[in-house]
Amino acid sequence: MNRFVSSACVAVAAALLGSTVVTTQAPATAPLAAPVFHHLHMNSTDPAAAIAGYLKLWPTSTEKTTLAGLDGVKNGKVYLLFNKVATPAPREPQSAYWHQVWLTPNVREYVARARANNMEPEPLYTSDEGRHVDISSDTIAGSLTRSALAEARAKGVMPTHQAGFTFIHGPEGLAVEGFERAGENGRLAQIDMWQDDPVCAELWYEKHLGSTRRAPRGETAPPTEATCKVAPGEPTWPSTMKQGTKRTPSGRAAYGDVALFWYTGPGGRPLATTRGQAVDHLAFAVRDFDGWVAKLKRENVTFLREPYKFGESRALMVEGPSHEALELIEDK
Repeated sequence: MNRFVSSACVAVAAALLGSTVVTTQAPATAPLAAPVFHHLHMNSTDPAAAIAGYLKLWPTSTEKTTLAGLDGVKNGKVYLLFNKVATPAPREPQSAYWHQVWLTPNVREYVARARANNMEPEPLYTSDEGRHVDISSDTIAGSLTRSALAEARAKGVMPTHQAGFTFIHGPEGLAVEGFERAGENGRLAQIDMWQDDPVCAELWYEKHLGSTRRAPRGETAPPTEATCKVAPGEPTWPSTMKQGTKRTPSGRAAYGDVALFWYTGPGGRPLATTRGQAVDHLAFAVRDFDGWVAKLKRENVTFLREPYKFGESRALMVEGPSHEALELIEDK
């Protein structure tokens, strides 16, 4: 399965900062509070084994739970929920989902804990020459292009071997990134994803799902729906792909304690729907459920499922800009 590393030290560290609640306009003058990330929903042939795997990776910050009839893992205010399926859910063709980013106080302890439970790191390639490491700080720091790598080597720049990130081949074969940050103790903080056009996706999430407004990024003018398509930049390393990760352009949306972060989809092909894949959809909690239904319909957002029951609440499902399924759950 194609995966690139997302944790460009500066970019992702910024993306993992706390978010602010924003409002978006409903019919007339009634404001709608921004959604808050609720859960990541997965299809699994063995939910009990997947849950046990997460509890081993994050033993002090997760607990087993059941919500709306689904078994899962609770981490603070967010959940991983599992739908039991008869046959293994596919991860191809590539959908908009990439991997989870968890904050850990010590990335090397995280690697050791994973290995003790038979979960290995994915190789982080240090260049297109094929050498690789387990932890990003064991190679030259930064997300560097081929020319920047050559310049750093010529200057004798050495790895710091401090902090950094790693990708663990975790439950269900999904990548579970550990990103070291002091003061954290195993918190799901970000979902890294692909988008056909990351900047356009950022505008879509702001307009339709009330994400926090993007910060200026040095453009001469803010992007619009007419100007948001941007060609991918040069590949950079470290990366879980030998050929490197194209980390520009990128996009971001923040929902409570969890952010979404995007890069241009790999392979140059349109992204497939997440529905029915190993990661089926992302879910958000909203107040004024009826107001959100009206807003999304008024804006001609594609509904994958009309309102349905979710436990004692209601939910709906819409489609994001690169065919990612997005569930909105009534927060009573």
